Amino acid sequence: MRNSFVGLDIGYDSIKVIELKRDKAGLVATNCVIEPIEYDDVKNYSEEKVAEAIARALKNPSIKDSSVVVSLSGQSVFTRFIKFPTLDRSKIDQIVQFEAQQQVPFPIDDVIWDYQLLGDWATIDDIDEASVALVASKKEVITGLLENFESLKMDIEYIDIAPFALCNCIKFNEPALDGCTLVLDIGAKSTDMLVMEKDTVWLRNIPIGGIAMTQAVQKEFKVTFKEAEFLKKKYSVILCGDGPMVGESPERLRISRALTATMTRLLAEIS
Repeated sequence: MRNSFVGLDIGYDSIKVIELKRDKAGLVATNCVIEPIEYDDVKNYSEEKVAEAIARALKNPSIKDSSVVVSLSGQSVFTRFIKFPTLDRSKIDQIVQFEAQQQVPFPIDDVIWDYQLLGDWATIDDIDEASVALVASKKEVITGLLENFESLKMDIEYIDIAPFALCNCIKFNEPALDGCTLVLDIGAKSTDMLVMEKDTVWLRNIPIGGIAMTQAVQKEFKVTFKEAEFLKKKYSVILCGDGPMVGESPERLRISRALTATMTRLLAEIS
């Protein structure tokens, strides 16, 4: 069992790296690096900028391990949760492969896919009412990711999807968590919504995130995307309900109202 790990989260506007080490108390975060990816406009996204940011983050002197665990955003993968009334353990691979061919909306030869049997079925041969998480990503996405790491002389230990990694993190830190739990991970381009209950996880990706908020500010003030991003981060306050914001400047009120309209759309998708 490894005693140290490096986790890498590849976001749209930043690369986040965390180094964990195992000791007697459990896992301890020893280093953390956030490398921003700046764009003058949302349309100027480039794989080259992402690759450069990954290189800067992993070459940070504080990061010493050479094996990396990488997460893919929920927007980059296709996810399905499939229920089976009964499942013979010896035939799981065959059954799930058939389901993958039926469910994945791309030619099966063009994707890399895997599955996870949900729940604690390690010692059971015949499984009743089993749930399987099926995840697939286009080969070009995985290939591009691997190419970024070849030049860095770092090994990818394994690839997970960000929503599942977040789910595992919550379960690790809150083992006594009971009942139904809603988790929202608001990223730059989209929001991952997870509903967790016992061994069951439900996932949905909503195409509303921080960029939509920045664009709302940009439209309100008729400024560049970069200027709107600055205004959002410095002055924004989300209005809750229709109550007035006492003592705030007119500019801050305009920013907050623009953001509140976007958040209302997000809340409508969640509910």
